[in-house]
Amino acid sequence: MRHTYELIVRGRVGDTVSNAFDDLDLVSSSADQTRFVGFVQDQSALQGLLQRLASYGLQIVSFGPVGDDEDAEREDGGDGDGEGDAVRHR
Repeated sequence: MRHTYELIVRGRVGDTVSNAFDDLDLVSSSADQTRFVGFVQDQSALQGLLQRLASYGLQIVSFGPVGDDEDAEREDGGDGDGEGDAVRHR
């Protein structure tokens, strides 16, 4: 079962790191933190994501599931109303 996760890391990530996590939507970025949101297919994929974070030395501020299972099954990650829909910024 796929779940949507929100991941917040300390600081602003550069293009190299952002590109390394292109399977997640970069929702916002400031000098203090960067917020990603995306689907994680299963426990194995979640472990892989955490290992990638560690390999880039990113400090996790917050990490957890968002939404409900019905939301997680949507292909586009949102309902099109613009509220809470992830938008990729570069």
